This record gives sequence, structure tokens and C-alpha cells, in this order.
Amino acid sequence: MIPEPGGVLISALPALIVATLCLLPFLGKAFLIDDPYFLAMARQILKAPLHPMNFEICWNIAPYCTKAYELTPGNTLMGYALVPTVLGGAAEWMAHATQLIFVWAAVLAMSSLVLRFGWRCDTR
Repeated sequence: MIPEPGGVLISALPALIVATLCLLPFLGKAFLIDDPYFLAMARQILKAPLHPMNFEICWNIAPYCTKAYELTPGNTLMGYALVPTVLGGAAEWMAHATQLIFVWAAVLAMSSLVLRFGWRCDTR
């Protein structure tokens, strides 16, 4: 049975509020340790979407500059997730807002899945 969109939103509302309260303080924070690396990857994705790690980077754990795919192979998903942030000017708040939107989508998807599996909350 496919759940109604209103029912999904109502059942997800407590988790959406908690997620928002937990992540809202980060909207004004600066980038953390590896965020510039992922932003560089997002810039590379805009140039060559099929080769997201084909750029040279001088990182603090390598004694020399190297290609990103040698430094952290198979670590591309966050670069794709930050493409909207780079397109919007690479502001810190945009990256954190993007993460909040991903959390909201995950909460809504999980609520929809739980309702499809037949969960019902009877308060009688």
C-alpha cells in the first residue's frame, strides 16, 4: 500500500524537527578539515563529470603533491553532493544547508518505507 504524502510528512515531522535542531547550529560554521578537498573534487566534477578525482592536490598527509585518486581512491560521492554548493559560490552555509536537505530527504524516505511496510500508530 502506498502511503499518502500527508501521512508521510506527519509521521516524519518529529524526526525532521530533531534533525533540523541538531544541524541548524552548523549553518554558520566554517568548513572543516576535509571540506576543501571535497570542494576541489566538486569543481573537478563540473569540468569533467566522469573523472572527479583527476586533479592534483597538495594535502597535509602526503609529502608531495599528488593526484586525488592516488590519495583517496574511491572517495567520490561527497564531491558530487557538493556540486550545488560550488555552483552557488562555495559558501559554507550552502554546504551545510545541502547536508540538511539530504538529511530531510533521508528522513522522509525512511518514514515512507516504514509506512509501506505497514506500520500504524493507534493511540486508542
